[in-house]
Amino acid sequence: MELSQRARERLARIGELSQDEKDRLEHSEELKHLLSNYFSGKLSPEDLWVRLKEYKDAGKEFMIKEVQLNLINTISLGSSGLEFERRRNGILAAETLKDGGEYPSLELNLNSIQSLCQQYKQEKERTFNAMKA
Repeated sequence: MELSQRARERLARIGELSQDEKDRLEHSEELKHLLSNYFSGKLSPEDLWVRLKEYKDAGKEFMIKEVQLNLINTISLGSSGLEFERRRNGILAAETLKDGGEYPSLELNLNSIQSLCQQYKQEKERTFNAMKA
């Protein structure tokens, strides 16, 4: 299929990706693969820690933060206890690798989130039972 003149002009203006953009895309793919293996259970929290340690040793500390953000973004009120615990363990494992990490406060916040999830499930169950009655 032949591109129109306008489409070719737009592509020319966009130009090539910078090296930084190419690196980010590459790292993004690495993280997707890493987290996919973690979420599917192919990697334990300890295995995740080892992989993140490799990134830190290679000077890629930013990837630790990206993994944490991705794990945090997957937490939901409806998560099962096992799902939440897996995310929690991954987040805390990554935190141990960060310079000046805030492990105690992060753990406290995760405990609060876990408590909210439990309260949500209990209230949902009570409401469901009330509606059935």
